[in-house]
Amino acid sequence: MGYEVNKIQSQFEELKSIIISHKNRAYQAVNTELITTYWEVGKFVSKKTKTAEWGTGAVDQLVDYLKKEQPDLVGYNKRSIYRMVKFYETYSSPEFVSAVLSQIKLADIQKDTRGCLKMNFCFLFESKSRLRS
Repeated sequence: MGYEVNKIQSQFEELKSIIISHKNRAYQAVNTELITTYWEVGKFVSKKTKTAEWGTGAVDQLVDYLKKEQPDLVGYNKRSIYRMVKFYETYSSPEFVSAVLSQIKLADIQKDTRGCLKMNFCFLFESKSRLRS
């Protein structure tokens, strides 16, 4: 009887491990998509404002448009959008990328899968060429 209890307990532990592993991978996927969204929004707005295609009021108009078209969409106010622009401009600069890459080995980051932020940071470097184009 004790053997059966231990066996079932072991199987439950294995299932718990599977559940936790996939839950963490789902969180990482969501975080990766959020970062990609922030990057793409920042890139788009940055390019439009730098080329003077968008004037100073365009971001306010964008915020109003998003509120009207997607009232349940949160996190896209004026302040957040400018943070996305700053995020893109800071982390897309060649100076930043070369400075970080000279100090961090990408393989070491990839080995540490415990933290979502570390995985997303890794994602940024892996995808920098895709995101810059």
